[in-house]
Amino acid sequence: LSFEEIREFRAKERNVEVHEVVDDRESLSSVLERQDRLLDVIASELQALQGVDEVNVLCVSHGGFIKRFLEQKCGVRLAKKIQNCSTSIVRVSREHDGTFQFSVKPEHVNIPYDSSELPL
Repeated sequence: LSFEEIREFRAKERNVEVHEVVDDRESLSSVLERQDRLLDVIASELQALQGVDEVNVLCVSHGGFIKRFLEQKCGVRLAKKIQNCSTSIVRVSREHDGTFQFSVKPEHVNIPYDSSELPL
């Protein structure tokens, strides 16, 4: 079976939508929990930086994890598959109320890992 056929099979088996099938070892809720922990670490480190309200975070990750991260946490809808070990740049901004906003520009997603230059 192809990867997509396996996902469709697992979705039917679990009675969920295909996009909710992450893999056999980790549920969607586990992935989202891991994403929240990552955001907590990033926010904590930015909180410790006095006078710095924005940073770029370079992400190198498994394609499925980073795609879901960008969709769930940065509000980006991606039509293309993200390649494993490609890079994505996430902008983290401290808001006036002390919370953090995570965003990404489309041209900062899925940059091939062998790029000699990353967009600033």
